[in-house]
Parts: sequence; structure tokens; C-alpha cells
Amino acid sequence: MDGIRTGRQKGMSFAEIARKYYLDLRIAKKYAMSEIKLVYKLTQPKPSKLDPYKQQINVWLEERHTARHGYWKSSMIWASGNTYSGLFSISCL
Repeated sequence: MDGIRTGRQKGMSFAEIARKYYLDLRIAKKYAMSEIKLVYKLTQPKPSKLDPYKQQINVWLEERHTARHGYWKSSMIWASGNTYSGLFSISCL
């Protein structure tokens, strides 16, 4: 946030600083008036709560995919054997 302090030293108003850095006016004022240089450090990404279950979830998804695919294939084979030409059929007796 050195740009905020240098902007204030160059005569920029708090409102101009807030607009330039997309900050709230109060935050811009707080940073500009601060004597302490803010130091940020990056942290390691946190593991997901689902990480222990990812393998099982992938197995379930794969089973569901193959089950749907098998159903779709068998229904299309049945449909083609019975001269089915569309997705829906209406039969009138």
C-alpha cells in the first residue's frame, strides 16, 4: 500500500485514493495515515473437506456415468429394432 501513502504525499485526496485503488474511503484514509508498512504473506492453500472422500466420489460418478450410458444404449437398440424414429411416440388404438 505504498502507493496510497505516496499518493497522499503528492497531494491526492482520500477520495481520489479510494477511487484509484478501489477501496472504501475510510480504508484509504486508514492506510494513508498509517506509519507502519503493511506486510502480507501468502499462505498455503487449505485442503478441502471433501479431500478424504474424493476417491469414493469419483468411483460413484464413474458408476453413474456408465449406468446411464448403458441404459441409453439399450433403449436406443430397443427403439431401433421396433422402428422407433423419435424421442417420443404416441400410439392411438
